Amino acid sequence: MNEGRLRSLSSGLTATSDDGINCHRTEEIGAEIQQLLDNVSVTEATIKRSRQIKSLDRLYPGVQINKKKIHIDPNILFYRLIAILQREEDMTPFFYYELTTTPTSLFKDNIMRKTNKAQLATALKQGVKPCEHDDRAFYVLDGGALLHRVKWGKKATYKDIVIQYVQYVQGKYGHAHVIFDGYNQGASKDHEHQRRITKMCADIHVSELTEACVNQQTFLANEHNKAQFISLLCEYLKTNSQVVTQSAGDADGMIVERAIQLAKEDNVVTVVADDTDILVLLLYHWKNTMSDIYFQSELKRSQRKNVNIWKIRDLAAKAGDVVVSNILFIHAWSGCDTTCATFGHGKTTLMKKVQDSKELQDLSHMMCDPLITEEQAGRIGNHIFVIMYGGKKVDSLGCLRHARFMEMVTSSKSGLDPQKLPPTERAGYYHSLRVHLQIMIWRDLSGNDLDPQQWGWKREGNMLVPVMTDLTPAPENLLKFVRCKCKLSSRNPCGTNACSCRKNGLKCVSACGDCQGEGCYNSEDASIEENDVDILNY
Repeated sequence: MNEGRLRSLSSGLTATSDDGINCHRTEEIGAEIQQLLDNVSVTEATIKRSRQIKSLDRLYPGVQINKKKIHIDPNILFYRLIAILQREEDMTPFFYYELTTTPTSLFKDNIMRKTNKAQLATALKQGVKPCEHDDRAFYVLDGGALLHRVKWGKKATYKDIVIQYVQYVQGKYGHAHVIFDGYNQGASKDHEHQRRITKMCADIHVSELTEACVNQQTFLANEHNKAQFISLLCEYLKTNSQVVTQSAGDADGMIVERAIQLAKEDNVVTVVADDTDILVLLLYHWKNTMSDIYFQSELKRSQRKNVNIWKIRDLAAKAGDVVVSNILFIHAWSGCDTTCATFGHGKTTLMKKVQDSKELQDLSHMMCDPLITEEQAGRIGNHIFVIMYGGKKVDSLGCLRHARFMEMVTSSKSGLDPQKLPPTERAGYYHSLRVHLQIMIWRDLSGNDLDPQQWGWKREGNMLVPVMTDLTPAPENLLKFVRCKCKLSSRNPCGTNACSCRKNGLKCVSACGDCQGEGCYNSEDASIEENDVDILNY
């Protein structure tokens, strides 16, 4: 056995040195953590995830079989198809199931696959010349980005820090409208917030004269602390003649809505934000009849000599009408904070396909229709997946998955990889629901009446989590693969119901222990007749 691997003898789960599994060092790690916490204030105490105990079952989520949860390598079911092939003439029905414990084309490590959102922003800006600052512009600031623009001073109180922010806004923007996120529980972005957290400090009571937490990032990672700090900051900004609004939830829609309103009233506007979502929304909602809106990002500004400012009018002209009218679909379908990215299918790839395909454009417009039902959204989405993976109009995702599997079997040089297959119809259905919901939120800006729990989400405690699929990972005969351990040296090998294969009405296969599907009375090429077996039983 490879000495660099840690293996569970009961489940077969195997970890390498790259997986970070450390349960065999529990006592040692516990002592290290205790040493790190010695003489540390409770408000400053943090434990990095990298230092916590990780057991083997973190590698793969469990799968339910007869109401019992077991842990299994997500690729094991996939590989069992090779053995199943000896008993089944048609493998296609198996591919209507995921054949892995999670839909691996859409989810990774039990959470939604993420793409590089900035990739879309880069593509939209390509070939467009940045602008100079317009002195007439009124500023609309993303409060979430603002929180990370000011570096907190050491041994400062929270009052000192909020004054730093006030001075920063006054000195850089003069008069501005600052819009902050709200942090109500039960929003569809909860899943993304949890994914982003690497470490955070304990809950702290924030007051003006309290000495601030030294680690700014761990403090802001705790939403309870962040909400208190934003409340205090809002008071000071308002006192100093800034316009401040806090959204009930995600602030992106309110930021764009405010900018569009000002532009309609003949005001030049500069939106200062780092999020690609805001750029996409501005591009979609801005019209030629409005005054100019500029998009200014200060992300990693210290690494640049000049801040790049982009005129939405120029970006829209370069992108063209097809991209602008389909931009909400392109961004939501290819992965954002509330939808999954698809393995091997990036944002720029989808944007190019939409530009080139009238069929995809029509499906995009249908997905953006506020009147479609859940079933219609699911059917539209699965048709989109078929096109993305190069299928024909008549193909189902199950048939397409089987075809792609056979291609991998015959041509792959790096082994079979389930994440390269299209998702199943049920996984595609729930992805489509979440995409439609997000498009409606972006389209309406001020909110809509759609219930997330009817559109691809479910509630677990106080959080909304995505529904991956509503099918079992595989049919029962694959989950409970039967193979016998009969000995060829016995008087009647595999000739009675003592053989588990025969007992379940199955022929022996090469995966069976000793007979390996050959030379026994239950193999495909058995030369002895069934009546002869009965005689031998006496």
